[in-house]
Amino acid sequence: YINPDGDCGSSLGWLYVALFVGVCRVCILPLFIANTISALLESQDDMRALVSWGELLGFQECWLKYDPHRSGRMAVWKLKGMFEAVRSHKSCLASHLREPHYFHALSHAILEAEAREEERSGRG
Repeated sequence: YINPDGDCGSSLGWLYVALFVGVCRVCILPLFIANTISALLESQDDMRALVSWGELLGFQECWLKYDPHRSGRMAVWKLKGMFEAVRSHKSCLASHLREPHYFHALSHAILEAEAREEERSGRG
């Protein structure tokens, strides 16, 4: 409404503006800043991940070749083939498998485990 003096508004307009500025300063601005910081940190976490989604999917493909029923278990005799498949993907999951001495030691341990398994099954 317009006052008879020709002034529009109310004498309490300053209270409305002060409350609006206070609410924006106390609630809205911190929420905006927190949301921006959260999005930034989330994007940095994705970049710092040790294993990318592509590498995980590659490992999953290798695993499913040797464990098609998704039991989460694998016979010892299948491990060497699975490690060779993971090694060929050239991901960070196979970084130790690329070193020949480590791969040969692992292969030797698998062969020993196979021999023990055959020995146990031969006795049983």
